Amino acid sequence: MVDEKHWLATTRLEALTDGIFAFAMTLLVLSIAMPDDPGENGYMPNAELKDLIFHEWHRFLNYAIAFLLLASFWMNHSKEFHMLKATEHKHTWINIIFLMFVALVPFTTSLVGDYSDDSIAWTIFGLNMFILGSFLYLNWWYAARHGQLLREDVSKEHMVMGKRRCLVVPAISLVSIGAGFVNPSLAGLVYLLIPLVMMLPYFNAPYHMKQMLWEKK
Repeated sequence: MVDEKHWLATTRLEALTDGIFAFAMTLLVLSIAMPDDPGENGYMPNAELKDLIFHEWHRFLNYAIAFLLLASFWMNHSKEFHMLKATEHKHTWINIIFLMFVALVPFTTSLVGDYSDDSIAWTIFGLNMFILGSFLYLNWWYAARHGQLLREDVSKEHMVMGKRRCLVVPAISLVSIGAGFVNPSLAGLVYLLIPLVMMLPYFNAPYHMKQMLWEKK
């Protein structure tokens, strides 16, 4: 049980979360970098520029995947906090550590951009995603365990469904890491399985739950 005198308002933590996600998602664009050498005469002919942009297609793909993954984390985190009426010290620290790895995503995305054929780079990116997914699960598990942090209309069904959905990204991340050692070019594409898995009935909440998630009392 969590003593009510240790409860904290969620608003400050939500504001910090929104700020760090916005900053990390903006920094992702820096992972799309062109070669430093401008070519002869200090400029790059159009034909060569087109070839270079096409050659860097994997950077654009990595940017899109990382941006959409962060968007997914932000949406799930927001949904979780819509079902909370308060937080407390330990729960806040779980979220702060989660945000620490959110801020790391631009670096790991840049890493796979620079070393797209290296399985180690994809392993580091995959571990980043795995840790984020695991802390999102831990965040919800802790809140569900200490049910008094949740709104009164959150049922056990909602708690179980939330845990299931939080486990999708860690599982897909492990699959991606394994795929990276077989063929690094497949590692990033594995993350495209996430929306497909989320559409399965096992991970879909009933309509009344979806309504509740977006109606904060």
